[in-house]
This record gives sequence, structure tokens and C-alpha cells, in this order.
Amino acid sequence: KRLRCWRGLPEHMALADVVTSAFSTKRGNVLKLMSGTALAQAVLVISAPLLTRLYGPGDYGVAGIYISIAAVATVVAAWRYELAIPLTRGDADAANLLCLSLGLCVGMGLATAAVVFVLRDQIASVAGMPGLAAWVWLIPGSVTLAGSLRVLGFWSSRRGEFGRVAVSRVAQSVTAIGAQLLGPLRASGFVGLITGQIAGQLAGAGLLAIRIGRADGRLILTNARSLKMIALARRYRLLALSTVPTALLNSASGNLLPIAVSAKFGPAVVGLFLFAQQLLLLPASILTSSVWDVTHAEIGK
Repeated sequence: KRLRCWRGLPEHMALADVVTSAFSTKRGNVLKLMSGTALAQAVLVISAPLLTRLYGPGDYGVAGIYISIAAVATVVAAWRYELAIPLTRGDADAANLLCLSLGLCVGMGLATAAVVFVLRDQIASVAGMPGLAAWVWLIPGSVTLAGSLRVLGFWSSRRGEFGRVAVSRVAQSVTAIGAQLLGPLRASGFVGLITGQIAGQLAGAGLLAIRIGRADGRLILTNARSLKMIALARRYRLLALSTVPTALLNSASGNLLPIAVSAKFGPAVVGLFLFAQQLLLLPASILTSSVWDVTHAEIGK
């Protein structure tokens, strides 16, 4: 369908105004996410001198291995159905996809718990960190929380609430750093880093869940139907089948490297490597994550 011309303006000028307006909106949304991400990362940079005095390279190495293992499963926690939330046309379908994705995150957490139960000693042995075996039980919780945080972020992006996502990122960073600096477990070394990471995920996901519940709770509860979720799972099954293997390979290629380094050189070297990598990649991560989130949400409009 042709765009209607604005009164007194030729059609080509109306189209140019529409494009300019869309670009300005997208740019504003990107800036919102960038500001939140930049502030969250700034908290990390500012706290780095304090954290490095409380925790040694070995502590960062063990915590980094834990986070890397959890990250491999997190990327497919919802089997990539969360990608369809901004793309589907109706809010009713989006609400059912939200519930489906959250349910899959819980299911993946339980599946991860079964794997941990069987392979916890082998995981610690391969990483060259026997002390990690007692704490890999926290991985299922991390997978569920991080996956849910991702799903809730996609719902917020669909609703155009990019400021909400930015605030949740700041809350996640501040809570994680605060728990690592002030938590009673910091004397236990890497345990303080791991529990701080989980506390941050819980804060970010909890804040998003509360704000989504207040704004969209009635919409979600009114439209959520189990049969509809099953139908949507079938409709978007190609999205899952086509992207899950790629996402797993991409995640594994980056996150399994620390395990290989640890097995060869020990946790201290891994800690130094991961800490330096995190600081060096900050500028790129601030831009790329923000542009991706906004672009993906705009595609469905």
C-alpha cells in the first residue's frame, strides 16, 4: 500500500520524513541502552581496583570457568524462542511466547542440574579445579536466571521499554559488584565472585519481572494458554532448529577456551586472561549489544 501524503507535501517528502522519524526513534533507543550499558560497565571499571585487592587471579580463574560453563547453556536456555517475541505480530502470541520461553528456561535449568549431578567431578577435573566440584550445583540456577533475564529483556524491547532494560542492567551490575565487595562470602575467594554474579542476575531479572508484571501482567495472564504455546512452539520450530546449533557453537568457541587454558596453565592464568579480556572488550560490547537489541525489536514492527 502506498503511504498517504501529508497535507501539502509531495509523496517522496512524506516518505523521507517517515524514514527520518524511524531512524531518530531507533537512534534514541540505542542511546538509552548504550547509556545503561555504559553505566553498568563503568561500575565494573571503577570497582576493579578494589576487587583485585579482595580476590586473586586464581579466584577470578575459578569464577570465570564457572561463568563460562553456565554461559554455554544459557545461550539456548529458551531454545531461541525468545527471538520470536519481538517478531510476532500480535501481543497475544508474544505473551504466549514469553510464557513458553520462561518455562523452557526452567526446564533447561532442571536438565542442567541432571548433567551436573552426573558429571560434576569430571567438569572440575577437566578444568583442573577440584574445588569447583562443590559449587557447580549453582550452575542450573545461573542458567535459569540468565535465560529468564534474556527473555524478559526481549519482551521489554518489544514493548519499546528500552529504558527499563537499561535500568535492569545497571541494577544487575551494581548488585553484583556490591555483593562481591560487601558480601560475607568474600573471604572464601571465588565463592564471593560466583555468588555476587548470581545476585546480580537475580536483581536484574527480578526488577524486570516486577515492572513487566505491573505494566503487562493482565495482558500476559489473560492471553496465556498452554495449547497456544504448543502451537507457537510448532510454528517457530524452524527458528529453534536453525539457530540453536549455531548459537551453541558460537558460545562454546568463546566460553570453552578458558577451560582449555586452565587445564594447561592453571586458574591464575585464566583469571588474568579473563579480567583483561573483559576490560578490553568493554567499548565494543556497549555498542554492539545495544544496536542488536534495538534492531531486532524494530524488525518486528
